[in-house]
Amino acid sequence: MLIGDSLEAKLFDNSTLQKLKLHDDSNQYKISGVVIDSFAAGYSIYCPLNKLIAEGVANGTNLLMLENVDAAVYDDISEILEEYGYQIISMEKMIEQSLANYNNFTNMFKVLGGVMFAIFSFQVIVYSFLYFLTYRKDFELLYRLGIKKRSIYGSVVTAILLQIIPGIALGSYFGAIIGRYFLVPYAVLSNFAVIIIAVIVGFILIATTASIYASKKGLERVIV
Repeated sequence: MLIGDSLEAKLFDNSTLQKLKLHDDSNQYKISGVVIDSFAAGYSIYCPLNKLIAEGVANGTNLLMLENVDAAVYDDISEILEEYGYQIISMEKMIEQSLANYNNFTNMFKVLGGVMFAIFSFQVIVYSFLYFLTYRKDFELLYRLGIKKRSIYGSVVTAILLQIIPGIALGSYFGAIIGRYFLVPYAVLSNFAVIIIAVIVGFILIATTASIYASKKGLERVIV
């Protein structure tokens, strides 16, 4: 069975000293993994036990909490741990490092999202104008031949959509792969991340609408 750190805080005052027994004659329960919210930002990470053992620092206990220990006892403990290849780090340094990792983690997603948004928006706008400039004479010829304005506008919009839709699909797919396998293994997308993605998609739609409008205005100058 699995238990998260938030649920642990609600069930126990001190989970290291207290136990919870489940009575069910038909089933047996065992711990299959660990669920932690190490970043405290909605990213719940599930780690199977075999993965935890394979990638952990040690197969046994690797966090020892000491309180009210005099210098002599502390030195003895340090010597014993060093013999087994362990290293003692104060909690203050661990907290500082965790905060630094958290800041780097959140900034990484902000920068990555901003760069992807900028590249995609620039691509849509440039493609729209290049498409219009490339086929400007063809549009004029089509209009001279009696093709309706609505049909010409429709061809431009269709060409832009054929560029946008595959871009969104492929970008979302490969973006999910990057986040899933390289950035945050076993991560679950938080509500905050969904809101950010929705905002980015909204800006992309605005940029798309603006580019279509600009192309339409350019066509009007040609075929009027």
